[in-house]
Amino acid sequence: MQEMPLTPFVDRVRSGSNGGPAQSPAYQRFQPLGASLPNPWAACTVRTWKPALPISMAILALVAFAACSTPSTANTPTPGSASVLGDVSKGQELFRANCAVCHGAAGEGQSDWHIKREDGTLPAPPLNGDGHTWHHSDGLLYRIVSQGGSIFEDSGYPGFKSGMPAFGGQLSRQEIIAVITYVKSLWAGKTRLGLVIGESQALVSEEDPFPSDGD
Repeated sequence: MQEMPLTPFVDRVRSGSNGGPAQSPAYQRFQPLGASLPNPWAACTVRTWKPALPISMAILALVAFAACSTPSTANTPTPGSASVLGDVSKGQELFRANCAVCHGAAGEGQSDWHIKREDGTLPAPPLNGDGHTWHHSDGLLYRIVSQGGSIFEDSGYPGFKSGMPAFGGQLSRQEIIAVITYVKSLWAGKTRLGLVIGESQALVSEEDPFPSDGD
């Protein structure tokens, strides 16, 4: 393939008498007889911009100062965040002391947890993701632990009776959230019906999160 010249009517760049490139034979052929065409290079002015070094250095110094003087919040826990309230290790300790007696040391629950006992109560369900705990929002799980399973009892449904005690008088808000956070850590990597149960529960909790301090 034949290479085309970079400039259509300039065979080569030379310095003319007016400081621009000389007109090529091709250009001259297109010039009408007796006419004087303006040199197309005469009106072209190449401008170069050189940044002012002191101004550039001042801007860079200002940006660096701003970056250093702005406190980083990436590793700063905010009030109510999981890193402050949802302490998994603390939650595990509280779980073992208050919950494992019924729900099992690993949250496996009691056998036949979905079959009523003679007194009408249901055995403690598994909390490790094998039961229905992940169906509930953070707010509802908090109320169950704090107020007990009686919040589900309804005179319109006399057949249901919960054996879940209330822990609101024993555990603080922060401790209850820590226990629930530990329970949710037992769901890691588990799926049900094609759903990642931790992600599903997180979506439900967007509408009903843990209560704020003071509620």
